[in-house]
Amino acid sequence: MGTFGGPNISLDGMVFGYDTGYPMVNNDNSYRFNKGQTTENLIYDMSGTVTSSYPEVVYRCTANETNVVDTSVPGGKYSRFTGIDGSSNNQLYSRFSSYSIDVRGDSVNYSVYLKGSGTCHLTIYDNQSGYGTSSTITLTEEWVRYNYTRTVNASATSYWVAVRGVLNTTDVYVAGQQAMRGTHSTPYVEDNRSSTQSLIDLKETTEIDLTNVSFDSNAQLTFDGTDDYIDIGSDDVLDVGSMTQEVIYQPLGINRRNPIIADNNPTGSDYAHAMWLEHYNDNKLILIFGDGSTHGDVSSTATITDTTKYHHIVCVRDAGAKTVEYFINGVSDGVKDWANKASIGNPVVYDGSTNPLSYDHYIGGHGSFSKSYANIPVVKIYNRTLSTTEIALNFNAYKKRFGL
Repeated sequence: MGTFGGPNISLDGMVFGYDTGYPMVNNDNSYRFNKGQTTENLIYDMSGTVTSSYPEVVYRCTANETNVVDTSVPGGKYSRFTGIDGSSNNQLYSRFSSYSIDVRGDSVNYSVYLKGSGTCHLTIYDNQSGYGTSSTITLTEEWVRYNYTRTVNASATSYWVAVRGVLNTTDVYVAGQQAMRGTHSTPYVEDNRSSTQSLIDLKETTEIDLTNVSFDSNAQLTFDGTDDYIDIGSDDVLDVGSMTQEVIYQPLGINRRNPIIADNNPTGSDYAHAMWLEHYNDNKLILIFGDGSTHGDVSSTATITDTTKYHHIVCVRDAGAKTVEYFINGVSDGVKDWANKASIGNPVVYDGSTNPLSYDHYIGGHGSFSKSYANIPVVKIYNRTLSTTEIALNFNAYKKRFGL
């Protein structure tokens, strides 16, 4: 099995799948992964003038800084700031400038681990376009990685990144600062190394482009709810009747629409092949599909509200029996009969030539309509129904790895 792909008990019938395995930093020699663009931490590369965790300047405010060695945090150290005076112009800032690194005209992604109290923003500044700031961040007593992307003006002569506007707070902790070229954050590095920008499908036939998705500190795929998604193309991956969808899923927000596997806004006859698995507004799982021109849905009974843990989710659709069955962490949610839903007839099975789905399939997104706010490190799609024994084997294989 190895460390590269994680458990894969059932290969038979799989039409698509990925498994990020263990942290990608440990997978340099794995044939499952393709090495992509180099992760270059611009803060680390400031000609030796600053380390990646300690801000260079406390600017426009009063604060006391203590630098602490702690191997449990990214970079092995953090800065603690106390006595911040509450000014909206507070800046705990690390500068990379044109005399050391040229990012003029480039998109820059700034990410940093923060905890404490109060609110703040991430800022990327250049002296031509002024301040660009993230949405408001409310700090908590747990380390959380935040990121913000902005394009630096091509005519700028100075630019920098900062944690800015820390208000009404007594303690702010800063660790693992990373500024890099690109629009999505990759796993934190102090130095430079090759990041994984693509995966090989578990069938070993398809390269999965990951340039529009982010990574958490353990190099697992995370979707930011705004613009992260994986496009797996418009082939016949989901154009089947009976099927099983299996995912490892951690919602990072509840009471909202979180697409897990979806099609990009199908209409009319394309609903024949639509097969959306979502974590819906009521925190239930929902499977949306149709029979050619109309569509309906079948929801779970159980809800998923714990955002601190991963969940093993399996959705089995039996086209012959007209049933849907969810398994959450190895436990059946009960067999749901869709025959009594007038809006759903008999889903059309794509035969390879007629009525192919013309819209792309997404992981973590539903076109421009909705995006997931979740971690989804494992996705597998089968063109058959998995047995309860196979589902139990897969769940048990993932239990230790994801703390299920």
